[in-house]
Amino acid sequence: MDNDKKVITAHEFQLIGQDGNIRAVLTSADGGTDLTFSGIGGKPQLKLSATGDGLASLNMYENDGREKISISVDDQGTHVHLAGAGKQESYLFLKNTGASGLVLTDRKGNRRLEAKIGPDAEPDITIYPVNDEEKKL
Repeated sequence: MDNDKKVITAHEFQLIGQDGNIRAVLTSADGGTDLTFSGIGGKPQLKLSATGDGLASLNMYENDGREKISISVDDQGTHVHLAGAGKQESYLFLKNTGASGLVLTDRKGNRRLEAKIGPDAEPDITIYPVNDEEKKL
């Protein structure tokens, strides 16, 4: 076993590809840490973040730089956000209060489905048809 450990100290490390472009960055700022992987065009594709107060997120990006997937833990709970074409998105959450749910939207960003379970374990499902007549199940 090697007892002569070498320690390199820095506020930021950059991994440079053979083409000279930055491909990954490990940085420490504002009490947190970020690890970002970039594609050939230099735009972020994957980012892993941890804040100084114990919160964390994992974000994945489309080639055009738009965030497509976000998984996060914050002071409200745990969240998964999926972005689709246009303004379409799906959102799954589990709140610290005990509530959980799923929200689905169409390509225009209009809510089409909400399925929630409150802290009291009572389910609530709402469907929003295209004609905007709300239906409760």
